[in-house]
Amino acid sequence: MILRIGILFFLCTLLACSSPPVASTKGQVSKSPQPKTSPTKSITNNHHILLLGLDGIGFKTFKKMQEGGYFRSFRPVAPMVASFPSISDPNWAKIMRTPLEVSFTKEHFDRELREGKGEMKGGLMDHVFHPPGYESYFDYRPEGALQHLASMTYSETSGLYWLDALEKKLLEETKKKIFTAFIVNTDFIAHTKGEMGILHYLRELDRKIIQLRERFFKNFGEKLEVVLVSDHGNVFLKPKAVDVDKVLQEDSWKLGEELKSDGDVVMVVPEILSFAPFFSRKGQEAKLAKSLSRVEGVHVALYLTGPFQVDFLAQNGRSHTRAQFDFKKSTVSYHVLKGEDPFQQIQYFKNGALNLNKYFQETLNDEYPNAIVRGFEGLTQNSLQKPSVLVSPLLGYVFSNKTLELITKILGLESVHGSFQREESQGIFVSTDRDLPPVYPGIVLDYIN
Repeated sequence: MILRIGILFFLCTLLACSSPPVASTKGQVSKSPQPKTSPTKSITNNHHILLLGLDGIGFKTFKKMQEGGYFRSFRPVAPMVASFPSISDPNWAKIMRTPLEVSFTKEHFDRELREGKGEMKGGLMDHVFHPPGYESYFDYRPEGALQHLASMTYSETSGLYWLDALEKKLLEETKKKIFTAFIVNTDFIAHTKGEMGILHYLRELDRKIIQLRERFFKNFGEKLEVVLVSDHGNVFLKPKAVDVDKVLQEDSWKLGEELKSDGDVVMVVPEILSFAPFFSRKGQEAKLAKSLSRVEGVHVALYLTGPFQVDFLAQNGRSHTRAQFDFKKSTVSYHVLKGEDPFQQIQYFKNGALNLNKYFQETLNDEYPNAIVRGFEGLTQNSLQKPSVLVSPLLGYVFSNKTLELITKILGLESVHGSFQREESQGIFVSTDRDLPPVYPGIVLDYIN
């Protein structure tokens, strides 16, 4: 949403652009530490599925729509619990089982460059001119720089246009039993227009889906099941920026864009998000995490202490917990080493290690669902560039910089996501034909194919 300045003039002829071409839906699987479950229903010969990916639609928001009388043609919505961080690129890659992106965001730090000193790479415009790889695995999606710009700057108008174009494309692709489509606009609407804006769009989506299914059956005499999935949620509030500079200076860290010495640290903040990756020289992770746990607005700082072990620091270092994974047994154990448990989940481990699926189900309605597993994934699986420390803030706080804050004052910011917090983490998984269960990203396609 922060790309509007200086680019609106590109868009005058945008909505005349043709709809996107069909792309392959085969890809490399992004590994998940959680065991897979079985699909609830197979596809019959006269059964077509539209899998529609909606960026950033929260479980709480969609449930509110159903409770208000919308989406009556759908079964009750279930949460899709994002991995960590609860942002688009790592979660869509897991959902679509595609190769990982280089980092969590297009602007990132490559620590392998310059003989280990590292270098900042990419930028905001890469979101437009070099969209993430997972988009190409959808049969229908924004195509080219202009359509991506439209999705960001004219999010509501172009979002409705994409729905009309999607209907046309789908009715031309009747030989495909499974048709996949991606609408990115919804996250931009949430950020810039708030919950009322996204509720308005969802009302239009409900009407369009009813119309589409009726036309599909009328034209072809066959049933169309529509499955909606989103990658994360959004929490609607006016956030406060986390300021790490003072604490890092007090603890003799030098915040910059390269790692020359043990006291150097790099923070990547290309967008206003409620998480941040930090990079340090090897061996400095624990010291850096302790410093970051002192910062006002920080909930937890996490780092690896072994190949299958992650430590969480909170409350000025007074809280120290550890999770250990045994993937041969599909279990996780969790211990409080000092202070209090920042996730308030230690009670689930009173009898020792817990099955990963059991842990997922037990924490589904907690303030920080599946947090321990998601934290490990964030450090080890969700990008090619592995951070030294990841930080998740308290609800209402975000990581930002002065430039982003200035742009936000002009354009507005109505919602955020990225952290372990439930509303930010829970997307949706819902079907017109089947009761779908709560899921995590890596098993979504098990229920489609």
